[in-house]
Amino acid sequence: MTEETITIDKIKTELSLWVCDVDFWQDEVEDSQKTLEVNLQKIDEAPEKKKLEQFQNQIIYYRDELLPQLKHDLVKQQAILENKAEDKEMRKQYNELQLRIAAIHEQMKERRRQLDLFIENI
Repeated sequence: MTEETITIDKIKTELSLWVCDVDFWQDEVEDSQKTLEVNLQKIDEAPEKKKLEQFQNQIIYYRDELLPQLKHDLVKQQAILENKAEDKEMRKQYNELQLRIAAIHEQMKERRRQLDLFIENI
């Protein structure tokens, strides 16, 4: 879809879906934390403890920084849309958010895959 063909309605729909994605990812992060807590007693070797610390740092970053900021930006953009007619700057902001969402989507899939592999190997 070219920049010129993106409508306000499409952007509003996408923003709503992205907010739902962020909510889902926040749930995934919480689930990852619970998974680590359940398996914590199985971890007794130094390399596994180091990997555990890496996962916990990622969880903290996603839970406390990345996802809340992204959700804030999405909700802010939704509010701006309510007061704005379609224009080039709005489409630019939409495209930037779209790129951020796609990148985080891939990161979340990879983090979950890594966590699952880690848990399977302990």
